[in-house]
Amino acid sequence: MIHSLDRLHDRPVLCIVFNPVLQVVVSADPSGMLECWGGPRHNYELPTGCFRWKYKSDSDLYCLFALKTHAVSLAVSPNGKLLACLCEDRKVRVLRFVTMKLMVVYDESLQQYSEMQSNKQILPSMEFGRRLAQEKELDRLDAKYLVNLGKCHLSTWLHAYTFLRFFIERWSNMCTRE
Repeated sequence: MIHSLDRLHDRPVLCIVFNPVLQVVVSADPSGMLECWGGPRHNYELPTGCFRWKYKSDSDLYCLFALKTHAVSLAVSPNGKLLACLCEDRKVRVLRFVTMKLMVVYDESLQQYSEMQSNKQILPSMEFGRRLAQEKELDRLDAKYLVNLGKCHLSTWLHAYTFLRFFIERWSNMCTRE
């Protein structure tokens, strides 16, 4: 074992990501807590000078906890300026790294797709029903914990499998369909 941080989270860590630009680690647990910390160079404490907030309450690090959801996957933009969280409620939340303030939320929930389907048919009814049934079965099996945010080999695209197989070009704030 290299190092153990036994007081950082009250619950087991579900996902973790390293920001190589700022040399900061972000970890998430099932209660919705996001924690930031440094490596051995910073004695595994929050590095000084990396963030524009003094207290967590000045950031949106508590937003997942307040919404009773949690991150199942995390990703950092290539320039280290953005943190993306794919959450248990099927929303992708993007925060500015130095402020940890919420920048944008992409709603990929089944309720959102059902509303879209009823307002403007996005898929043939049979196909929509089939996909909806598959997604509900995956939720029942807790398969959402197997979904990861990913980046293309150039790190310009952030993507996640969603109900309609959206790929999100997050780093420039555009959303496109496969």
